[in-house]
Amino acid sequence: MMMAVVILMLQIAACTGFGAAVLWALKIDRDLSARQVAVFGFPLGLGMLGWIVFFLGINGGFGSLQFVAVLLAGVLGLVVFWIRKDVFIRPHQEIFSGLEKGLLVVLALDLPEGLAPPGDGDTLTYHFAMARQFLGAGRIEFVPRAMDGAAPLLIQMTYLPALALGGERALTLWTMVSGWAAGAVLYVMCREHLGRPWSMAVALVFMTTPAVIYGGGSGQVEVRNALFVMLGAFAVGRSLDRRDIKYLILAGLCAGFFIGSKYTGLLFATACGVTLLVHRQWLRRGAIFSIAVLAIGWQWYYWNWLHTGDPLFPMLYDLFGDDAMGVWNMDQQKYFKETLAASENAVPKNIFWLLAYPFKATLDGARIFESGRTGFGPYVLLALPFAAAGAWRFRRAIRIGPLAGYGLIVLIYYVLWFFVGGSQRVRHLLPVLPLLLLVVSVAAEKFVSSAGLQKHLAIIFGVTLALQIAGQGLSALNPLKFVVSGESREHFISRNALYFEPVPWINANLTQRDRVLVQERTYLYYLDIPYYFAHQTQQGILDLRPAANDVGRFLGQLEGLGITYLLVTETDLNRDVTAWPPLMRLTQGLVDAGCLQPVRKFAVERRASRTLPGISTSHETLDLFRLSTDGCGLGH
Repeated sequence: MMMAVVILMLQIAACTGFGAAVLWALKIDRDLSARQVAVFGFPLGLGMLGWIVFFLGINGGFGSLQFVAVLLAGVLGLVVFWIRKDVFIRPHQEIFSGLEKGLLVVLALDLPEGLAPPGDGDTLTYHFAMARQFLGAGRIEFVPRAMDGAAPLLIQMTYLPALALGGERALTLWTMVSGWAAGAVLYVMCREHLGRPWSMAVALVFMTTPAVIYGGGSGQVEVRNALFVMLGAFAVGRSLDRRDIKYLILAGLCAGFFIGSKYTGLLFATACGVTLLVHRQWLRRGAIFSIAVLAIGWQWYYWNWLHTGDPLFPMLYDLFGDDAMGVWNMDQQKYFKETLAASENAVPKNIFWLLAYPFKATLDGARIFESGRTGFGPYVLLALPFAAAGAWRFRRAIRIGPLAGYGLIVLIYYVLWFFVGGSQRVRHLLPVLPLLLLVVSVAAEKFVSSAGLQKHLAIIFGVTLALQIAGQGLSALNPLKFVVSGESREHFISRNALYFEPVPWINANLTQRDRVLVQERTYLYYLDIPYYFAHQTQQGILDLRPAANDVGRFLGQLEGLGITYLLVTETDLNRDVTAWPPLMRLTQGLVDAGCLQPVRKFAVERRASRTLPGISTSHETLDLFRLSTDGCGLGH
């Protein structure tokens, strides 16, 4: 535990130092207080750390000494605070007011998740799993899986030093603290426009938003991308106000970091670029911004192009993809696009639903929206009438300040996301939520202050925080049980990672010479044995489309991947074989041909919720088979 905390503090200091050094190099630190340099420097340094680690990885430089050297280089950037010679922290005399006590409660409720093993499905599938895979290989490896493998991974690069030097505990603490940083940046931005109590209230609303509680302490990247959005929008606002090139560069760096972290960063870069068009020197300024974006955000797109022919794999595979590279093909591309459209979109992409989506997602969300557990809470809708009134009454003052730029960035991002984005999950809008909260809160506060209705807005904040902190407390019970009860690590993981039951046996009985095919994603991080995730739509090396029926071809693909074992859902012999999923059907074909030998059966529980495991539990059986060509009747 002590080493994990030391590495955590070292990485925090390194990110702050990297960011402070960049702000100093751009001469932006002169416009900011030391506290602003520290708070704004952290997301900038986090992006720099992820950018640097990429180049270590493609050169096979993932070693402890290299990570220590990078972090110490970042720590040297803290000399900026010594150069400034101003006081770093000035505690406020009311530091333990009601809102600050609320903040302490929120942080305390987050802590158990930082101390418990990871259990979030996406985190275990690729956020943490790929970090562990890269460390094991000593370098970045191309993962031929659409959406969660061959994708921008800048944020995940920051997980590598923590995991390599401080172990899993340092990694989970790092995601916890970097999630908190978004609340700190939002508070500092609010202080440009609001008093201290209102600013703290806005930050608390954000930190207790269901989507933030769900993903802030896990490996998911949306909360950390919000850091880049806030700092980038701040830089765009300063650029429009002061017409200073250095802020254009800062905005470009932040947009580049977001682009390097997720494809939706392209939407944010576009939103910033369009917002900058309001300036008369738009061509020159747009060119500077674009160069900064490309200088930072290019590497993962080059990596994808190098392995698939498509820099935005698989979004542009129809135009640029190359089947000869062997990781994808046009048939899989067609199936992927059809499946994605059907599974990730619940409402049509038209003007009506563009306007109605926020209300639908908040009040009566479709299942795919995930707005129940990962939504944005009631605050924006409750404060919206006051905000609309304030925006109208003070429209002239708002129009000439940075708030108009923030609002325009949010609007453009949302419109592009709705019409161009592949998924309608609410949490994919999370990176711009802080800007929305800021704009709505400032407009609402101006109106209620002018109309003497401050209590009404305070009630909205109070109701929202009461509901959301209660939800956070419920979410904290599961990891808290692990922290205080002495529960074993394996038992906790089995309660949280679906289908985990076979993993301990596989880790103990298979070797590094084996490779196991798996069809479930929620335990990949915990597998010590090489594996291949046989996703039906997101990988194309194994043909698992509904029309796949050639068992001999399937066997050849398995052998080409070096598969020695298959862990699959038990086939039900009482069902019509033609109705089975492709993997089950093809597996049964290999069993019938004598190519698979049964090894072991595992009884598993499938739980609908980690927070409320009792609401829906079902029982299934997984079969482990060994691939054997001895006696195989398929001509091998």
